[in-house]
Amino acid sequence: MMATINGTSGNDTLSGTAGADTFFGRGGNDVMNGLAGNDRFYNAPNGFLDTGRSTIRGGEGNDRIEADGGNDVYDGGAGVDTVDFSDFNGDVTRTVVDLRITVAQDTGWGLDRLSGIENLTASYNAINVWLGGNEFANRLTSLGDGSDSLYGFAGNDTLEGASGNDYLHGGNGNDSLIAEGTGNRLYGGAGDDFIRVYTPSRGNVIDGGLGTDTLYYYEFNGVIDLNQPAAGAETIRGIEIFEFSRGASTIRGTAAAERFETDGVALVLDGGAGNNHFEDYGSTGRIIAGLGNDTFDLSNSLLNVYGGEGNDTIDMTWVNGTDQVVSGGAGDDFLDLTWAGYGGATGQSFHGGAGNDTIHSSAAYSAIAIVGGEGNDSIRVGRSQDQVRASGGDGNDYISVEVITSSQPTSSVIDGGAGNDTILAVSGDFGSTSGVGAELRGGLGNDSITGTNFRDTLNGGDGNDTLIGGAGGDLHIGGAGIDYVSYAGYDAVTVSMLNSSHSTGIALGDQFTDVEGLIGSSGNDTFIANSQNNILLGMNGNDHLMAGAGADTLDGGSGRDTLDGGAGFDVVTYMSASIGVTVNMGSSSSGYGDARGDQYISIESIISTRFVDQLYGDTADNRLNGMGGNDLVAGGAGNDVLIGEAGNDQLDGGLGNDLLQGGAGNDTLAGGVGADTLDGGAGQDVVTYAAAIVGLRINMGTPAQSTFMANGDRFIGVESIQATRFNDQVYGDTGDNHLYGMGGNDLLAGGAGMDWLIGGAGNDVLQGGLGDDNFVFGRGFNRDTVSDFQDNFDTIRLQGFAGVTNFAQARSHATQQGQDVVFDFGNGDVLTVRNTTIGALADDLVFA
Repeated sequence: MMATINGTSGNDTLSGTAGADTFFGRGGNDVMNGLAGNDRFYNAPNGFLDTGRSTIRGGEGNDRIEADGGNDVYDGGAGVDTVDFSDFNGDVTRTVVDLRITVAQDTGWGLDRLSGIENLTASYNAINVWLGGNEFANRLTSLGDGSDSLYGFAGNDTLEGASGNDYLHGGNGNDSLIAEGTGNRLYGGAGDDFIRVYTPSRGNVIDGGLGTDTLYYYEFNGVIDLNQPAAGAETIRGIEIFEFSRGASTIRGTAAAERFETDGVALVLDGGAGNNHFEDYGSTGRIIAGLGNDTFDLSNSLLNVYGGEGNDTIDMTWVNGTDQVVSGGAGDDFLDLTWAGYGGATGQSFHGGAGNDTIHSSAAYSAIAIVGGEGNDSIRVGRSQDQVRASGGDGNDYISVEVITSSQPTSSVIDGGAGNDTILAVSGDFGSTSGVGAELRGGLGNDSITGTNFRDTLNGGDGNDTLIGGAGGDLHIGGAGIDYVSYAGYDAVTVSMLNSSHSTGIALGDQFTDVEGLIGSSGNDTFIANSQNNILLGMNGNDHLMAGAGADTLDGGSGRDTLDGGAGFDVVTYMSASIGVTVNMGSSSSGYGDARGDQYISIESIISTRFVDQLYGDTADNRLNGMGGNDLVAGGAGNDVLIGEAGNDQLDGGLGNDLLQGGAGNDTLAGGVGADTLDGGAGQDVVTYAAAIVGLRINMGTPAQSTFMANGDRFIGVESIQATRFNDQVYGDTGDNHLYGMGGNDLLAGGAGMDWLIGGAGNDVLQGGLGDDNFVFGRGFNRDTVSDFQDNFDTIRLQGFAGVTNFAQARSHATQQGQDVVFDFGNGDVLTVRNTTIGALADDLVFA
């Protein structure tokens, strides 16, 4: 319940109710007790001077006392209470009110005593006002045009100056300072303070003091240079947050970390060095962040933004500026754009600049351009309802654009630029299917490009690219490099590189220019290549791969595939297999692994796996490559090329003039019939003639002197020769040879070099030739003769003879017969060493 309580011109005692009461003293020495409620007291009649002594007690509640000019006692009591001298019409030269003083003080309006008062308002007519707060949250207001001083001291205070040259000092606490006019001195003191300048002003000295302080300008028109203020301009110190609303402002920041907040300003803002934060709503102009890792929170903003150097974060909502430019500048920047091109704005462009940038736009309502710049950038655009031009620039970039065709008069253009880029154009989930897709360009580098479900143009540019057009009848342009079109992840397709109308499934209508390779699905695919050098990868399924006139490479993958090379020199590869394979080019029924059930038509070459493989050629001229693992490679008929690569391989040329290359590892090479070239490669390699049906002359140094199966054979990088089971003549070359006679009565001649001669079964003649040679004789070797033994240079190695482990035991089996020494070990094993003595052999025997 509220009451209006009126006094008289005499000395009244007035008491209120529990409600919000209004008291009118009307003169005299009155006592007014507000009791409970938010009460209001009028001590003087009509704001004129009352020289009486009044006592006003507010009691509980937030009370307001309209003061007069007497010697009064003002006790606010509980609550937030205000003493207001604004209605006092008398002129006061100086007004001093200090709320810390609870005894009588000369306020200028009288000798007053104030207690329990939080807020003070001076008179409009007061000159040179001094107001001081206490430990509570005070609101001190000066209304005159004099030079006033307001001190908040402790507490979270609000100090409000007027049009004069005022001094406001917040003291401790989170204070608010509000000033008008020019020439003010505003000090926030300790705490997080808010300083507001209402009207355009110059010459203020503003010092936020300690804490995180905010300076707010309303309708400021001018220049604020926080580094070097001009004469008569603002002097600003200790401010961390700057807020501007309306007006036209030019602001230059410092090297410190500052925060700028603007609203509807015609703005030119240079943040300077430092890690700055910028917030804006609806301003025009530009922001240049400068050095530092800066953050931007911009809504409905028309600003051009330049992040400058540093790792900047630019968050923009309702991006609606026509010809608006947003650039992250150097550094690893993040641009988050919500509703780019909003409101029909056109000509917008967004740049990541140098560095590894992330640019994300949740939607594009009008035509926009996005450039990642140098560095490895990530660009994502959702729901593009108009043309999007996106470029990754230099670096390995990721670009994803959701294309909605309902309102696109022309296709979006996405360009990866230099680097190994991933480009993904996603089909939108609404809008009419006008059929217009996107133009996707890989640029330099090895790119992966995925189109929409509409008619796209995919251009790989330079580099080895993978193009995934999807549905829609796409144009695939590979450009320079080895380029693939992939149908992986889709249902089975028929793809004709010759006639797009013959393609089926997702490939229907697809066209190809400068595309070398096709990648199939997990189903049963059919590929029809053109006349270029193509690479056909069937992947899973029972695929039919038909190459054209070029030198093609076919990989059927798993499944029972038909591999048709067509004209030209064609290769089937199993390098993608996860286990070894068995390949028989003459029979599809004997395959193993990924080669099981494969059929070969017009195939000249097989490349196997990195595992253990078996490769068998057919009657044509084959090129078979074992790759890694210990492989068996057999050419069959024809002039074949057999390559072992890594591993200990067995190469069998079969019929024809073959080239056998063992590669790394200890390989066994059998040239077979024909004039073969036998290249052992690295490792300890042996050429064997064990399959021969007659004895041979084998001359490693002079192939023309070889006979029958060995005739014309050339040896490169071969350390060992295995002869036949018949009577052979084997001649080494100038290298260190191992010559094995095997069966038969053989002649083994090492020639120059440190040779090992092993006659094997039969009556053999061993000639070491030049060099320190080793002659091996063992049990079952029959009768061998060493014809040119050199004491102290050559070595005789005896092996497999029981009880013969030293020279004394060997000597018991030796006799000197003329100029020769004859060892008889029994069972028909006799070794004759010519032109030496038993004693001379003492240091030349080795036992095994």
